[in-house]
Amino acid sequence: LVVVKEEESAGLAHNVAMQYGLGIDTMQVTASDLQDIAPMVAVREDEAMAWEPESGYADPYQLTTSYANRAKDMGARIELRNPAVGIEVSGGRVKAVLTAEGRRETNVAVVASGPWSRQVMAKVGIDLPLSAVRHQVATLTRPLDRIPDHPIVGDIAQSFSFRPDGSNMTFIGFGEEEVEVDSYNEGVDMPEVTEALGKLARRMPAMADSYFRGGWSGLFTVTPDWHPILDRVPGIEGLYCAVGFSGHGFKLSPMIGLTMAELITQGRASSIDINPLRFSRFEEGDLLTSSYRYRVLA
Repeated sequence: LVVVKEEESAGLAHNVAMQYGLGIDTMQVTASDLQDIAPMVAVREDEAMAWEPESGYADPYQLTTSYANRAKDMGARIELRNPAVGIEVSGGRVKAVLTAEGRRETNVAVVASGPWSRQVMAKVGIDLPLSAVRHQVATLTRPLDRIPDHPIVGDIAQSFSFRPDGSNMTFIGFGEEEVEVDSYNEGVDMPEVTEALGKLARRMPAMADSYFRGGWSGLFTVTPDWHPILDRVPGIEGLYCAVGFSGHGFKLSPMIGLTMAELITQGRASSIDINPLRFSRFEEGDLLTSSYRYRVLA
């Protein structure tokens, strides 16, 4: 369920129409519809909503492990606890990736280092327009007698989101704070947790009786237009980057892998046009825009 303020309803309608045209089962809904879809959720008269019944979420650990196992089946070698510490460049070409355990000779390297990508690229003289934004997650035990389950909600109207987890837990995500990648607070800030709990109780009133269990913080890697860079790195042959996903790289990862593989092996991405995500768009002033003020949404 996506909830926006009335002034953002045009962006919502645009995205619903686009997705419906692609065959996605999604639709705009009313407060009356919501009584059947998710009666535990409260909305205001000045809010608009969209519903995608087949939407869901994936476990990041299990999915990443599955990717890794399938990659190994296809011949990849994965080196854990062996960080890449640099890229060897000679004559304008990639020669090797330098790791804590030694040199790995290669003529192709893909920088996909998340929040550390700017540091990695700086070592080869490339200034990536990236910043790290801290995003907090809190876990709550919900009152099962009143909320046995609930949908995933992107509450754009209140600038946070929440989803169920397991049989009795709810996760809420909130906050945008630019930080240093090697020294940020990996816990949560209780004043912000309290504010987020207030928003949650306004959206699901019965959650006023939930119990805070703990939380953590992770990082978004943000570009100036909050959209990723998928491209060759100019000036260094064999160097590519897939960076700056601004919080939505995980869900895009299957197509990111495919398009980057096409770019590297075929010279261009053929499955979808990734030219709007080119490296040079910032210098050219051709930034991407969003239908919402909540910028990670297209």
